[in-house]
Amino acid sequence: MRPRYLLASLVLLSACSSVPGHFVRSEEDPVSHSLVYRFDPAVVDRAAMEADALSYCQHNGFDGAYAIPGLKSSPTGQARAAYLCVYHPVSATSSDQR
Repeated sequence: MRPRYLLASLVLLSACSSVPGHFVRSEEDPVSHSLVYRFDPAVVDRAAMEADALSYCQHNGFDGAYAIPGLKSSPTGQARAAYLCVYHPVSATSSDQR
């Protein structure tokens, strides 16, 4: 069992370094509309990762992606970042033109 875990970890690490932005969307929850990314903090393109999260959220009808702070690193040593899809509050405008 342990060799499979190590192999999966190596595949994930190599995938992160070969994709544009150097991050991988590792978890996606359609119920809570949240995403978790794994990445190497030394080489990640955070702007591309945030743009990917925003694109996912907008594709699903939301206004924005809110970064969830405080995730621990993965067992492979990679950092993790999570985003939650949110709606922006709408301010009501009064139409008291009489």
